[in-house]
Amino acid sequence: MSHIHKIQYYETDKMGIVHHSNYLRFFEEARTWYLEKEGLGYDVIESLGLIVPVIHAECDYTVSCTYGDTIDVDIKLTYFNGLKFTFEYVITSGNNSIVHARGKTEHCFLDSNFKPTLVKKTCPNIYEYMVNIANNKEEN
Repeated sequence: MSHIHKIQYYETDKMGIVHHSNYLRFFEEARTWYLEKEGLGYDVIESLGLIVPVIHAECDYTVSCTYGDTIDVDIKLTYFNGLKFTFEYVITSGNNSIVHARGKTEHCFLDSNFKPTLVKKTCPNIYEYMVNIANNKEEN
């Protein structure tokens, strides 16, 4: 599943190149869009007393994005075990002919006391959503 983003001037440095920190923002933008599309936006998750922090992030840069580029942020849920989950990303442009970056973010479910929680027990509907997304990862 791909999220489209047009590079804005404020995301670049004086040379017109996207600052490296913005790639993680592009990942987050794609992730929140994707979860909302799946009916599992952060507002829904948080209304159930859960939060999903990033516990690990990485990004490998290959070709710089520049001001005015339109990029595709391909996102896939590649791992889910009921507590932790991983999204992987590929940022491309030019009909996927240019790969700008690849990365991943890892997350976990925490309760309102910031304690890890197994959603299969605490929020079975969230668990089912995540299982369905994970089982359809070839399509997303």
